[in-house]
Amino acid sequence: MKKNKTPQAPVLHFQQQDIVLSYLLFRKMAKLFNAFYHHIRFAIAELLLKVPTLNVTDICIRLRIEQTLISQHLAIMRRSKVVVATRQGQQVFYRLNTIRLVQLNELLTALHPFYKYPTNINLTDKLYNLYFFHTATDLNHALYHVDRIKIISFLHRKPDCCVQDLYKGLDFGQSFTSQQLRILRLNHLVSCQRKGKFVYYNLNHSLIAAYVKWAYVIFPPDPV
Repeated sequence: MKKNKTPQAPVLHFQQQDIVLSYLLFRKMAKLFNAFYHHIRFAIAELLLKVPTLNVTDICIRLRIEQTLISQHLAIMRRSKVVVATRQGQQVFYRLNTIRLVQLNELLTALHPFYKYPTNINLTDKLYNLYFFHTATDLNHALYHVDRIKIISFLHRKPDCCVQDLYKGLDFGQSFTSQQLRILRLNHLVSCQRKGKFVYYNLNHSLIAAYVKWAYVIFPPDPV
């Protein structure tokens, strides 16, 4: 019998709520962000905001890109459910999934206190901006790593740890631990403070809680 290799999701208890750090959740979010994380896919999304329903030929003509390439990018966007396809006769028309974009906009608003994004966005204007997706993608990437999830879980159990505490407690190499902490720090997931010769790390629970909460709104957990 094949063993389930999916890493167990640790649970952080913060302000009377449970924050489940699900590797599978972060993988789903990575695929969702990937739907916009390319200049052609971003151009398609912007075009569909201006003209709500278009077929492949219309998109190719307006963006001046060959059909094979447009079809490939539309397939990625469809798999992430940011684009919906409807067949009318022999033609397939595409439109943006407004619900999905509203969810992403709500996620943007939730992250605003931590990143100071512009939030004057409404349904008649852009529902996203490129800076948000770059930053949110990097944030999710920082979480989408088994060993970084272990570091976060360790810091939750034992706050105010230095690098030595972490690599000894987790049985990691010192250099590797420092690299992972740097990624977490650059994405505001941990804070650091020097005390004498050592630097001590603590979790940014509020950011983690805000991000995970809205990630589960977009991808609700499977019913037990």
